[in-house]
Amino acid sequence: MSEGPLAQRYLTDSKRFMVLAKTCLEKLESSKDSLSELEREALKDGYVFHIARAAETLSKALLSTYGLFMTGTISELVSLEFLLKNTYDMSQLEENLKVGGTLLDLLDFLEKATNEEQIRKEFSHDPAGEIGRNAYFKYLFIDTARLLRRLNDDKLAELFDDFLLYLETEDFCRRHDELNRIKKGLDGLNLEGRYKEFVSLLRACFRENAGDNRCPLFLNLPDEDKKEIDSLLKRFEGDPSYEQKVFEQVRQREHFMLNILESLLYAAYLARAAKVGEYSADRGAYDKAYLSDVKMHIHDVAKDLENLLNYFKKPENFELMTNSEIAAKILVGFKKVAENFGKELAEKIKILEAISKAHLNALKTYEKSTSHDAKT
Repeated sequence: MSEGPLAQRYLTDSKRFMVLAKTCLEKLESSKDSLSELEREALKDGYVFHIARAAETLSKALLSTYGLFMTGTISELVSLEFLLKNTYDMSQLEENLKVGGTLLDLLDFLEKATNEEQIRKEFSHDPAGEIGRNAYFKYLFIDTARLLRRLNDDKLAELFDDFLLYLETEDFCRRHDELNRIKKGLDGLNLEGRYKEFVSLLRACFRENAGDNRCPLFLNLPDEDKKEIDSLLKRFEGDPSYEQKVFEQVRQREHFMLNILESLLYAAYLARAAKVGEYSADRGAYDKAYLSDVKMHIHDVAKDLENLLNYFKKPENFELMTNSEIAAKILVGFKKVAENFGKELAEKIKILEAISKAHLNALKTYEKSTSHDAKT
């Protein structure tokens, strides 16, 4: 993948900044009795500044190289929620087809969130400290929260609202306690849980009485696709450990996504420190409280950042991301489906079926990856 070397260079630069930060800290701790007040303050500021630059550089790597992975995973999350919470009810479908209806909004959202060219263009320059002001990024998160609220997932919608608000907040107003609160809420993404619910829905439709009013989405698929679903379910039923391995692939991908979002939070938190950490002349009256908060938590932040850097530097995690982009790009097919069908109700129903099929394809991607791992 052509972006790989660029990502690795960014990550290497980030590690270099961490080395410089450690050098400042080691000198501060080993020579503190012989240092002047000015030297101590310079080393303290240097420690903060280099950690902030490490976070900034890491965020550039993740946004410029893995932006499509991030938006694709968010798209996957929202469309899964749509499948799991919408019923195949004609009156509801008619309501969804009105201007501003959930289905049409979802299709528009997926088109924006899987536009690879636009995403790479928009995310190629800004570090996380500035990305909250990027209109493309901003409205993707706003639309995500709005669609989730329509699907009655207010808690997850609030998480996306809070994440965006943190990145939009003036850099000197960002605080560690709010970062920590948002970080704890990231577990609510629960992509693995949603895929397990998706498989349970397939079992209900194909192994039980198909009484669930979401089943027509799958039962109206072509026979070839229904045979593939049946084959997948038989494989799971015949070997429960195999099903666990498939979901391990989903879990690893979710972990990659969580680490991206956590890294962006840290970069946003330290964005002001990257600007004024070493330059006292550039500081305003509002910086005193901000830098005090940063210095209070900087050791814990540094440990977390180093763990994140080590995670992203591991070849197996880099390879995981590369493979997972294939699964994320399945969502691009939603746009093509929407373009190929008109505005008639029957054609929109086919779009719904295509969305469900895309998630089946995503499961098959995880399944193939698991099969490859088993062979090796």
